[in-house]
Amino acid sequence: LKLPPRSRAAVTLGPRLTKDRLVQACMRMRQLGNINGHTIMYFAPTEVHLKIADIARKRSQGTHIEAIDVVQWAINESRQNITNNVPLWASQGLSYSKRQKTW
Repeated sequence: LKLPPRSRAAVTLGPRLTKDRLVQACMRMRQLGNINGHTIMYFAPTEVHLKIADIARKRSQGTHIEAIDVVQWAINESRQNITNNVPLWASQGLSYSKRQKTW
């Protein structure tokens, strides 16, 4: 699907969105960052908007959230995802190791 120059994409942000998935969604716009290229507009529910504002320290009214704030939030969500999944990955690794020893 080839999009015309100056096309704008809507990227929806949701809870627990990792940076990898955010980048994958944004990079579908092949001309992103070119002078006459594509642009992105972010849409987020109130819960996500407030979390982004908190991380960016932009909770006051009239302060606009920028793309870098969204990236910081996505990196933070990725870090939390990794932290939350370490016990699961460890138990899976132990289970795999035990199965390998029985073979």
